[in-house]
Formats: sequence, C-alpha cells, structure tokens
Amino acid sequence: MKREAWLRLAALAAGVAVLIPTAGCADGGGDDEWKPVPSGAQEKKLLKVVYSSEAAFYNDYGNLFLTKYPDAEFQVLTLSETRGEGDAIDHYRKIIEERQPDILLLDENQYEALAQEGRLLDLEAPIRDSGFDAENLLPGVVDLLKERGGGRLYGLANTFETKALYYNKRLFDRYGVSYPQEGMSWDELLLLAKKFAAGEKDKDKVYGLSQSMIAANPFALVMDIAESRRLAFLNPEGTALRLDSEEWANAFAQAVEGYRDGSLLLPSSPFGNGNMTVSLGGGSFMEGNAAMAIDDLLTMQLLDAMKPANSGSGNGPRDFPWGIAPMPADPREPGATTAFSLPEIYAVGAETGEKALAWEFVRYIHSEEFMRLKAKSSAKLLARKGFERDAKGRDLSAFYALRPDPSFRRPLVPKGFSESFRKLAEEETRAAVSGAKTNEEAWASLTARAQQAFGEALLSKEKEPLDIAGTNAMISVD
Repeated sequence: MKREAWLRLAALAAGVAVLIPTAGCADGGGDDEWKPVPSGAQEKKLLKVVYSSEAAFYNDYGNLFLTKYPDAEFQVLTLSETRGEGDAIDHYRKIIEERQPDILLLDENQYEALAQEGRLLDLEAPIRDSGFDAENLLPGVVDLLKERGGGRLYGLANTFETKALYYNKRLFDRYGVSYPQEGMSWDELLLLAKKFAAGEKDKDKVYGLSQSMIAANPFALVMDIAESRRLAFLNPEGTALRLDSEEWANAFAQAVEGYRDGSLLLPSSPFGNGNMTVSLGGGSFMEGNAAMAIDDLLTMQLLDAMKPANSGSGNGPRDFPWGIAPMPADPREPGATTAFSLPEIYAVGAETGEKALAWEFVRYIHSEEFMRLKAKSSAKLLARKGFERDAKGRDLSAFYALRPDPSFRRPLVPKGFSESFRKLAEEETRAAVSGAKTNEEAWASLTARAQQAFGEALLSKEKEPLDIAGTNAMISVD
C-alpha cells in the first residue's frame, strides 16, 4: 500500500537538526567599546535574538548555550516579525530600531546593507580578544563575509549552501563513460550529458542530466550557465537588463538544444498557483533514469530515505551506486563557483548593551566544540575546516571543492519583477524547445518582453533578489 507523507521542502530534513548562522556590523562598535564577559557569577542578562521560532532556537542553540552561560536569558523575535509585505531590508531596519535585537539572523543582502549602515558590530576586536580561532573557519566563507562587509567582518556563518554534481555509476559503467571529474566547464558537462541521449525509446529513456528535483522552470538552467560565466543580468545602475548579448543567447541555445535532443531533462510545469508536487520516487535521477543531477546536500539524504527495504542487491532502480563531483566552473575561474550562498548569517547589533555576551553566543555556535556536537545530526554543510565528511563518514569534499566568488552577486530587482520574468522565461524557453519558435525568435521575444516588464516594475521602489525558481514544492514520499 502506498504511504504518502506531505512535507514542506524546508522541513524535509526535519529529522536532522538545522544549523543557522549569524552576522556582524559595519562601523558599529570599535576596539574601545569591546569588553569581554567577566568571569564569575553574574546577574541575569537578557539577549534578544532573531530566529525562526522560539522552540527551534532553544533546540538548536539556546539550551546548549545556557549550559555554558546559565546567567543568560533569551527573548526570541521570530523571523515572521522581520518579514513585512514591503522591502525586506527596510523592514529589518525598522525591527532594529523598534525592537533592538542583540543577535541578528540575516541573509547576504540584509547583512551587506546593514553592515554598510553601521548597524552591526565589527567583530575584529571580539575575535582577537577572545582568542577565537577564526582561522579554522572556511576561508572562502570568511572572504565572502568580508567582501559583503566592505573589507571588515561583521558576522559569521556556520553553514553554507551550494550544489554538487551527482552521478549514477551504474549508467556510466553501462555506457562505458568515464565518471565526471573536478574542473569541468559547463560546455564539457553538456557534452558529457549527450553521451546518454542516443538510441533510447521514451519508455526506457535515459537522460544525461537533470536539474534539482524541485526545478520547474527550464530557464533555471540558462541562469546557472550564465551565472557561471559571470554574465551580467542588469546594467551597473540597475536600470535596465543586459540580456541582449551573444553570450546570453548562446547560453539559452545550449540549454534549448539539450532539452530538444533529450540529453537534458525538461522540467515539468508547476500548477497554476506556482506549486508543484515532487514524488521522492519520481525524479529521474532518483529512479535511476538520469546519469547526472545537479542538486544540494538534501539529495544525499533522500537517496538514503528512498532505498527499498531489500536494498543491497544493487539491481533495483533505486538501488544504484552513485558518486558526487564538484559543480562545473568557468575555465577562467576554475576554483570558484557562483552556486554558493550564505542564507543564514549571525551578527551582533551595534547598539546592543550586551555586546560581550552577544559575541560569546556567536562565538560559541561557531566553535569547534559546538560544531562537533551538531555534526552528529546536522543536514547542512558546516562552514568550518575538518567537516568534509558527514555523520555516516561519507565524503562531502565535492561540496567544499570550490570557493565562493565574492565579486558575484545575484541581482536585486524591483519587487514583482521575478514573478513576471519567471513566466516570460518559461514561456519562451518551452516555445523554443517545442519548435514553435526558433532559438533566435524566442530569445529576441524574451529580451524585449522582459525589458518592458522590468521598466514597468521600476515604478516600485522596493527591491527583492531575483528568483527564477519561485516554486513552493510539496514532497510526496512513496
């Protein structure tokens, strides 16, 4: 009998504790303001913390911290309180002014903006005076945080997000193809995918490459290729699109041709409300029907969860040997990737009256001691040296192989433009794939329509990160 469990993707790894990082501030608090926490008994001190929920905070951080600092008390300001209907950064400013949190949970855009405004504590003195071993944090993560902070460190992140290239060893062996290697470019990966497309009938179709299991927009692959090549989406002023270039048109054509010849799996369309259903048994890579897939660490958890009860024979469609390799990279920047983000950064408010204790909290949740405890159950990539294996001893080095490119930024666009662009991009991409339009016709139409939509969206003064995915996925476990 079929067993179904419907879960929000964000809670898919609920059986695994989730780590969340924090950020710091620019021009906020100098050496003269820094005083370490004095030793000995102290009176109770209240820390206001921004987090997803009070229960999650105590489970993830609070309870462990209180065993170290029993005189601390917490008031949790939930993330929902920092997410208004308008501009996310502007709303966070208001939360700082009105609620004055001591410890802030930020994304990269919030971190950069608030650091530039001097709302976050400069962590140089606390790190130095507390003897914190910042040199054991991932250098790429520290470099990214410093770049976003204008050369200074205003926050720390104990996890990061990136993707890797999963590959089905059984299919590679069957087709006599060498396994993917580190250092591939997108051109090389797309050519590799074509080796699996020939001579297959629809019923037994094998694809060379599939995207993330929740990918619904075929244009997402175009964005991945373009970002890897550092193609600008907006002009420097942020007032116009930069899609009308030969490089962008080539990235579009490469994706379309792959969808047409079957080497790339064309994602299914979401339902009309932007939702889609993903069956954990229905993804082509999960089912053993795609040689490769680009996805995050969650896929590794799902490959475990989907193993049949009689796993071990190696003959079932879901019971195949697999490996991971680093994402493709631009040959001009072979050691760097644009598929890297710090969605959870921890910082100390510049105006807090509890700078020392707030820093002790940030320091502790990025310490070797704490990370060792969390590594036993965390489903996230930990931003410290020495954690390139998961709790089961599996090699995660493919996720750590490429450093983030600090110069790369996903563009901030007028609020509402992402939704308009997603629809236009999907429509024109599918028209090209089906042959209803030539590549040139579809690309010309997309650039013209997108520029018009962008011009109309500029009337809004509010900004949002460009989001091509935009899918609220539901997960079905077979």
